[in-house]
Parts: sequence; structure tokens; C-alpha cells
Amino acid sequence: MDGKLISAEEEAEFREYQRSRREAEARRIIGRLVLSAFSRGTDKNALKSTCALAKKLGAHGVLVSPVNVAAARRYLAGSAQIVCAVVGGTGESLACIKRAEARKAKRQGAREIALVPSGCALSCEPSSLRRELKRVVRAVRGCGVSLLLFDEGISSEQLSRGAALARACGLSSVCVQAERVQREDMQLLCGEGIFFDVAGAESAELACELVRMGARRLYTTCAERVSERLLAKARQDLAGTSGE
Repeated sequence: MDGKLISAEEEAEFREYQRSRREAEARRIIGRLVLSAFSRGTDKNALKSTCALAKKLGAHGVLVSPVNVAAARRYLAGSAQIVCAVVGGTGESLACIKRAEARKAKRQGAREIALVPSGCALSCEPSSLRRELKRVVRAVRGCGVSLLLFDEGISSEQLSRGAALARACGLSSVCVQAERVQREDMQLLCGEGIFFDVAGAESAELACELVRMGARRLYTTCAERVSERLLAKARQDLAGTSGE
């Protein structure tokens, strides 16, 4: 007897099971990616390429400005990927303008809205922000709405206040910058009973860590590199365990 408890065929089947499970885990993270095509320099060709990449990778969708919603929807036609529109510019536009932008984006095919709030409303005028959030949510019923909390100087107290307002007004999530993410803040957001998304997930390692912390969506400009690394890491981990 060679001391083996399983046959070579059973071992091969187990290895295949491990491979498929680890790749499935990597693809679940890839499925949370939202490819950013929101920069000022995003022209028609860049937008088309980003949409094609989102379909190829099996990502969640693409993030675009309101003027590119219709084009992105055409490029994604027939696929499961969604269009997410950033509404509000720098955040200082009037609530009625944000509402009109959001309504138009939905009409043109956006399935999710990322709303940029007024910085001063978050810090000292919560009642104004509440009115703004409610107007946008009512204007796009059926669309998910995320509150973008990207101010570098935002405090934990303001983050908590924004999350509580977002939940109370019917938003689906809040979104923060990756550099701002701290475990205690993520626990705070989860405690507010609302999903959180993260922008700036530009590496596979960071993407994995953010998902472990509870992130729902990951906004990135490096989706192809992140995806390739996630799948390669899954295979490397498997190769490492097979040599033990």
C-alpha cells in the first residue's frame, strides 16, 4: 500500500473542484467592478472600449457622465452590464438641476445614479441635503441611487450623518474613496443599515480586502489589470496548495 487515502482519479476531481471554486470567487469580485468612463477626456472611442471591456470581463457595469448615458446603453445593448450615471457635477448645482439630470439619465437607460452632494449641505445644512436626496430618489424610482462622499476632509461624524440620511431617504448605498476607507468607518456604515461602494479599487489585493470588509461595488479605472491579477492569483494559490 502506498498510504494514499484517495485514488488518483479522486484527487484529480478534487483539484478540479478547488480550481473552479477559486476562479468562481475571483469572478464574483470581478462581477462587482464598475468601470469608470467618467473623466473629461472620455471620447466616443474610449467609451466604446470601456463598455466592450465591461462585457468581456463580466463586470457590473460602467460609470459615465449624464451626456454619455445613451451612447453607453447602446454599446452595452444585449448584455447584463448596467449604466451608472454620475449626477451633480461638483455637487454645487441646484437640487432641481440634479433631479432633472437624474430623470433624463434614467430615461436614456441608466440603471443606477451616483449623486454628488453639496459639501456645505453635508457639513452644516443636513435639511437641505435631505430635500435634495428625496427629490432625486423620487425622480428615478426603480433606479438605485448612491451618495458619493468623496470630500477628502470628510470626518467620521459627517460620514455617519451622510449614511444615515441616505438610508432615511431611500438611497441604496454610499460611496467613498479607497484612500478614505478604514475598517471602523466601514463598520459604521454597515451599522447604519446601508450598502457601501468604494472608488479607487486599482489593485487585486485592494479589491479582495474591500470585499472582505463588505464593499458592494468597486469603481476602478484599472479593471483589466485587476481582473487578470485576481484570476492569476487564484491559479497561483491553487498551484501552491498542490505542492504541499
